[in-house]
Amino acid sequence: MTTQDRNFETATRYHETMHRSGADGFKVVVETGASSLRLLSTINAGGLIALLGFLGAVIGKEHKPFSDVTPFITPMTEFGLGLAASVVAVCAMYFAQFFYARSHEKLRYDFVHPYAHQTESSKRNRRAGITFHVLTVLFAIASLTFFLCASFGCLALLRAAKL
Repeated sequence: MTTQDRNFETATRYHETMHRSGADGFKVVVETGASSLRLLSTINAGGLIALLGFLGAVIGKEHKPFSDVTPFITPMTEFGLGLAASVVAVCAMYFAQFFYARSHEKLRYDFVHPYAHQTESSKRNRRAGITFHVLTVLFAIASLTFFLCASFGCLALLRAAKL
């Protein structure tokens, strides 16, 4: 077997490994990220629904522990903003994965070591993927922050009412 034949076999194995690992890795990352972001959406939506249900029950009573429910507008808004931030994070995650996959597709494969070379297009797609990845993390943090602020705001209002 000549050196050229060995190089060809090595390159072919490398190309197959790159394609297989890239597809499997993207599936795992997308599933994990999506479930984490669904959790953020669920807790913010659940907080908003619970608060609306609580206020509906309180307003319907004869003896009202609150003279005014307008202080609860801020926590409701924060739960809503947390939900919106989690939706934006989900969208940014899918864009990040799209651009990461595109950068992988735009690599130039050949039979000269290192067998896969970056092109200008793959570099641009990778930068876009990183940008959306950072946006995903920032909006996920914002969603969790809104949830915590709304939760502590509700807790403070309930303590003030001595419920």
